[in-house]
Amino acid sequence: MILSAAFHPLVRLGIMMSTTGKRHISKSSQVDRARARLEEAVARLDRALSNRAEPSPDRSGDDLAALQAENASLRETTRAVSGRLEQTIGKLKSVLES
Repeated sequence: MILSAAFHPLVRLGIMMSTTGKRHISKSSQVDRARARLEEAVARLDRALSNRAEPSPDRSGDDLAALQAENASLRETTRAVSGRLEQTIGKLKSVLES
């Protein structure tokens, strides 16, 4: 025999308590909770998509050129830092090995 919500608050969570004290998890409530989580996730995705900035068609070629120049500069900086890190790692390995 399964107790109703009036007898046990866990029933509202989808956990039924029998008179023997054993728990029975209601499959339909698990599906309902999963469906609710899915609906919330879809709603968050919809909000994120609607809040996403639309690319501006009037962006000038100058803006694009400036962004490309900045990208090239950042790539060069990354290469230089990477080379120095490799040198430092090499020095540390040689110190640790000796």
